Amino acid sequence: MASSTPAEGAGSARRVDKVPGSALSRAMIAAAILILVAGAVYLLKTNPHTGTWLQGYDPAGHWWLSALLAALPMVVLLGTMAIARMKAHLAAVLGMLAALRLPSPFSTCRRAWR
Repeated sequence: MASSTPAEGAGSARRVDKVPGSALSRAMIAAAILILVAGAVYLLKTNPHTGTWLQGYDPAGHWWLSALLAALPMVVLLGTMAIARMKAHLAAVLGMLAALRLPSPFSTCRRAWR
C-alpha cells in the first residue's frame, strides 16, 4: 500500500515558521516614529520661515512662453527619438541637457533669496 504522505527528504518542503518581531524591536520602531513626528512638529512650529515659499510661477513673463519653455525638454526628448531616430539613452541625455540649460536665463531663485 502506498502512503498518502511523501517520504522525508524525497522532495518534501520544510515548513519554516515566520518569527514575529520581538517586543523590544517593535517598541524601538514606535519610539523612532514618535521622535520623528515630534521633531517635525517642533520644527514646523518654531521655524519663522515655515510657509514662506518664494517661487515664480511665470518665469518668462508670459504664461504661454513659460508653458513652451517647460515643454521644451520633452519636445527635445521625443523629437530626437521620433524625427532623428536617435537611441533612447542619447535622446534622454539631450533632453536632460535641455532641461538643465533652460532655467538659467529665466531663473528667479537668485532674486527671491536676496
